[in-house]
Amino acid sequence: MSEEYLLYDVSSGYIIAATNIPAVADALIEGFTDVEVIIPHEFNVNNKEFLKKLEESNFSLEPVLEKEFIKLYLQYRRWINTEPLLIDLVDNPPQDVKDIIDLAKIRKEFLTKFYQNLMSIQKRYCLTTDLNFMNSLGHELAQGSKNYLVKEYAKINSIEPEVAYNELKMKHESYMLYSMRLYAAYEHLKQQINRSKNYKECQDAFWKISEHASIQF
Repeated sequence: MSEEYLLYDVSSGYIIAATNIPAVADALIEGFTDVEVIIPHEFNVNNKEFLKKLEESNFSLEPVLEKEFIKLYLQYRRWINTEPLLIDLVDNPPQDVKDIIDLAKIRKEFLTKFYQNLMSIQKRYCLTTDLNFMNSLGHELAQGSKNYLVKEYAKINSIEPEVAYNELKMKHESYMLYSMRLYAAYEHLKQQINRSKNYKECQDAFWKISEHASIQF
């Protein structure tokens, strides 16, 4: 999957991280000052043929602004060693930027792992992972057992509307409480990770919060 969210450090002018998870991008920018999230237009930085053409054309394939972000992204990709083709294509960033990129990479690793684990738990233990549906259900339940959707649920399950209402209300409350628990755990981890300055501190925060939240991965 392509990395759709680029974290751009305004003060240095470099991209310090990239992720395809909005929640991870949001968490990362809170740990650095003067960082913005850039969502680039459709350019395929993962395609080797594209990179070759880009090099041959001296980066002239794209509009000026996007072209500059492509260069910055390729620098970032080279430094984290995800694209060997870039070795002779772009220069390494300066040391102070390398340090920021390295720290962002460590934080991203634990934030991503924790987020993916939470999503896996939600899929295993919750009725549905469609939060929009659950929000809509909460709105419908506010109308009581006479709501037409409650009646439909009752009809299909051959139960009284009052029984259907109580059953759906219990499911909805259980889902929302569990979802809030997962959300709170991620918010707690985000705060601790963004205070961490190295791999060990991030790792310690990851396991401590996992244990504290009684989340089994």
